[in-house]
Amino acid sequence: MSVEKIQLLHEDYIRLTERFKALWTFHQFVRGVYKTFFSADAGYTVDFTALYENVKTIASRINTGSPETVDPLLKDLNSRLDGVARQLREVDRKISPSFMRRFFERVRPQDEKIAFYLLRFYFSQPDIDEDVIDKVDFLATLAATGQADPEASATRPRSQIRKFFESLTSSSIWPRMDSAMTPAIVRAFDELATDVASAREFEELLNQRLLENVRTMKRRVANGLSNAEILTAVAWCNLTSRSVFHRLYEREERRLDEATGRITNLERELTRGGGETAPPEEFQRFRDSRIKFDRQAMDHNVRAQHVMELKNAIGDVLTKFDISGLAAEDIDQALELVEEIEPEGSDENFWRPCLDRVLAAVELYDDGVGPLRTNVAGLAHLNLESWELAAARRAVTQGAPASASDRTLLCATALRFKAETEAAALGSSEAGPPAAELMKAARATIARSPQIDLALSELVESLPRGTEARSWSRTRFRLLRSTSDLWLSLDAAEVAGDAGASENEPSEESR
Repeated sequence: MSVEKIQLLHEDYIRLTERFKALWTFHQFVRGVYKTFFSADAGYTVDFTALYENVKTIASRINTGSPETVDPLLKDLNSRLDGVARQLREVDRKISPSFMRRFFERVRPQDEKIAFYLLRFYFSQPDIDEDVIDKVDFLATLAATGQADPEASATRPRSQIRKFFESLTSSSIWPRMDSAMTPAIVRAFDELATDVASAREFEELLNQRLLENVRTMKRRVANGLSNAEILTAVAWCNLTSRSVFHRLYEREERRLDEATGRITNLERELTRGGGETAPPEEFQRFRDSRIKFDRQAMDHNVRAQHVMELKNAIGDVLTKFDISGLAAEDIDQALELVEEIEPEGSDENFWRPCLDRVLAAVELYDDGVGPLRTNVAGLAHLNLESWELAAARRAVTQGAPASASDRTLLCATALRFKAETEAAALGSSEAGPPAAELMKAARATIARSPQIDLALSELVESLPRGTEARSWSRTRFRLLRSTSDLWLSLDAAEVAGDAGASENEPSEESR
């Protein structure tokens, strides 16, 4: 047998063994789901031991037999595996995506390759329905973390995730999407991830339909999930959404617990003195909502709308029985919660979204390792310096600026970007007269410039002459230039506004 023919047989054999592993893994998954949730057998029979013996027989004959004797064995075993795949797929139709997610959350299998082989099974199936899309979506996110824990965060750079998915999808039989559409779809998911990352409250997730937009987009691309670039963007978007959801949920959970305590005290006050009088219906609706919410929390199935339903039930009680005239959407203020709501215009309310615009983009588009590349897609519009990107990396990794000097640097960077954006908006001739909110925001930006400039100046003076001092000086003067440009744009807009008001003012004769 020629070396070339042996090589081809080896390649066919490797594909066969990978297929066998995928089927075996899927078989174990199906058995696990039925045993965990239904205490029953999956209802099919496959002799995997005999199939494995056939695999070993082919392996022993590749080097000793002729292609004429090995090829029929490969075809026969592949045909038998086709039958096994059909059986497993029929059983899989009865397992909803919810059961798959709950299985991983409850069992937490240790082998991270399980998600890989389950995905390989689905990509080998010709029929694609909504359940398959949802399952692939969940498994891809799980695989992207590099861990078997469905609550884990990404542990490897996006570039590595893409290479991983390239090997996974290479054997997919799903219809291929036009490659020309790929960049636009990837960019759309990245933009959705950025929108979700900017959310500060649960209300934003729902009112702005952020999570719903992500779900809708995934349904639209459907078979595009077999494209490694698109699958990577989807998984990355999912990880961003999950991270934001958990961050917001942890804060809301504390608020909801405190609200429950307050309502319990109110109910006790209203029923003091005994008697059989039932509590008002608002209290019963709250109890029903709380029981439903707790049940979903136990099943790890809390969604943003569940949080809002409970908050609305809390608002109904407190509006009527605790704080008169308070709307349900004002629940945060009504509950006098752990975190105080800062007054409009406070420094924290100003800096938080300002910094998030920079840090969210760095978290999403920078791989966190290797060279400091400021011109990659998703970061180029920020016009960062390499030392500014390094400070942002440290803040993303640690969840906050690594030092006081890092915070000053990041504040200068964020303020510069804000000033540049607002100056461009003020100078737009197509947009007409600038909105009052834009002019108010510009004044707030200019007002913060002196304090940041002073902090930068003090840091530069404390450093010996050298590269670091020069870098900080560059950041300082870039900030001064951008805020100066903003002042000029704002002043021009205000002068134009005053002139327009004078022209519209009635003359003495007309009076």
